[in-house]
Amino acid sequence: MNYLGVGVHIGKSGLLTIRAKTPPRIGSPVILKGFGVVGAVIDVFGPINNPYVSVKLTKKPGAEVGGLEFFTEEPRRRMVRRGSKGYGKKPGRYSRS
Repeated sequence: MNYLGVGVHIGKSGLLTIRAKTPPRIGSPVILKGFGVVGAVIDVFGPINNPYVSVKLTKKPGAEVGGLEFFTEEPRRRMVRRGSKGYGKKPGRYSRS
């Protein structure tokens, strides 16, 4: 679990804004200690040194989020198959010879 930052406010649209220390990956789950996963990162904006993060909430952590510390876990990377491994063009098909 990595430290994400401090909550700033919840907007009228229901998005939580967090002042982050480092920019997280979009889609990373956002965790509040003692409360569990509260949502996922949908946008990162602002200055590079101290960016802001928009979080789409799945659970509301309460009316006052100012000063609450949030954490994140980086999502696991998916395995990407590289190379053809026998799939793709067949020899002689589309050749200009």
